[in-house]
Amino acid sequence: MTTLTHDAAPLAAARSAGSRPARARPGIITAAVVIQALLLLYVTVSTVGELAGMARITPTGDQAALVGAVVGGIAYIAIGAMLVRGLFTGSVLAQRLVLLGAGWAVLSTVLALPRLESIGASMMLLLVAWGAVRALQFYWLTRPEAKVWFGLDCPACGSQKTRGASLLYRKLRCRSCDHVWDRTARETIDVEAFD
Repeated sequence: MTTLTHDAAPLAAARSAGSRPARARPGIITAAVVIQALLLLYVTVSTVGELAGMARITPTGDQAALVGAVVGGIAYIAIGAMLVRGLFTGSVLAQRLVLLGAGWAVLSTVLALPRLESIGASMMLLLVAWGAVRALQFYWLTRPEAKVWFGLDCPACGSQKTRGASLLYRKLRCRSCDHVWDRTARETIDVEAFD
């Protein structure tokens, strides 16, 4: 008897591309990715604009501040791009980080509500709309079909109450049955070798 380790045949090509093809990507995941991509676009445009402004007003002797701003801007944009890719491919770490960011955006919007009349009508509308969009993104990423997309359903009991068992969420632990599994593990199938 020979033991072969491989992915399920119809899914092998897509899994090698890094996606989660065993489950169809729900529309809410696509919408959450679009919101995150728009946030990335906004951050990119505002960072480039800020750096261009700094380059015009920075004295020639203070180039270290400009270099620091450029490195920080590139890192911020790179992290945003990794979050967009992570959501698209089903990364639990990306989902948790985006949930943290969306929760923070909603909380900061709620905390700013008492002071909204001092910032003007257009800015108030923009802030409330942004908080609502991020709240919707938070809701979408916590729906049961999103949890299936991110592989948060326990293979032993089917519960979606999970937590990370490793730092980067490669291994998950079920809160219901305490089962631990590796999200990236390949299936092992016993096959008889025929001559």
